[in-house]
Amino acid sequence: MIDYMSKERLGVMLTTACPLKCKGCYLMIPEQKLWNADIDTVLASLPRIFKIFDRFEQVCLMGGEPFLYKDLETVMEALREYKGQFGFVRICTGAVVMPRQSIIDTFKNLDYHADIRISYYGVYSHKYDELMKLLEENNIHTTVVRYTDEEQYHGGWIEFGVNWKYRDYSPERLAELYDNCNYKTFFNWGRFIYRCPTVSGAVQLGKITIPPEDKIDLFSDDSPEMQRAKAEELVSRPLEACKYCDSFDVEGGTRFKAGEQAVYDG
Repeated sequence: MIDYMSKERLGVMLTTACPLKCKGCYLMIPEQKLWNADIDTVLASLPRIFKIFDRFEQVCLMGGEPFLYKDLETVMEALREYKGQFGFVRICTGAVVMPRQSIIDTFKNLDYHADIRISYYGVYSHKYDELMKLLEENNIHTTVVRYTDEEQYHGGWIEFGVNWKYRDYSPERLAELYDNCNYKTFFNWGRFIYRCPTVSGAVQLGKITIPPEDKIDLFSDDSPEMQRAKAEELVSRPLEACKYCDSFDVEGGTRFKAGEQAVYDG
C-alpha cells in the first residue's frame, strides 16, 4: 500500500464558458459545448479526491473563465476542509470578466492561501486594468503572465501537435516523449480524474476514447486504497492517448503566439 501520495497540481474543471476563442487552447474550449460542473458532483468529489491524494502543492480552479461559474464561492469555501492537504489554490482568468463582489468577499475571508493568475492577452484582456485595481484594493495576491505582441511568457504556448491522429512511436520514443512532457497533471472533469488536461478535453469532444485504466472514476466501487494504487500507476507510464500527441515538451517544444483569436464552428 502507498503510505503517502503528494503531487504537484490538481486541476478542477468548473466551466467551459469563456468569452475568448483562443487558437491552440489546450482544453479546446472554443470547440467545447457549454458545460458547467454540477456543484453537487464537485462537493461530493472533493472528499474522494483527498482520500486518494494526501497533498497537492496547488489546486487550480479552471475554465473556460472561472469567474463565470456561478458556484465558484461554494467551491472555494468547501476547500477549507482540506486546507492541510494543499499549498495554495489558484484561479486562472483571462481578465475578460470582472468577478462578483461575493467572490472578492470570499477571497478576503479565506483561511488558506489563494491567488488569482491572470493571463494577459493585450487588447483581448479588456478588463485587466479594472481587475488589477480591484485586486490591489482588496489585497488579493495576483500573478500575471503576459502574452502580447511585445512579450510572450516563456516564448508563447507550446505546439504539441494534437490532431488526434495515431503516431507510430516505438516504445523507446513514447517513453522519451512522456518523460519530457510537462502536462502530467491530475485533472478532475466531472466524475473522472485524468492524468492530462488536454486528454480530458479531447474525451469530452469525442476526439478520442481512453481505456478505463487511464482515468479514475471517483464514484466507482473501488476502495480509496485501490484508487491510490491506480493513481500511482498512472504516474509511472505513458497513457494510451500519448500515442496521439507530440508531447508538451517545455524545453524542446515548438512555441507559438498565445491568445490569438479565431472563429470556430459549432
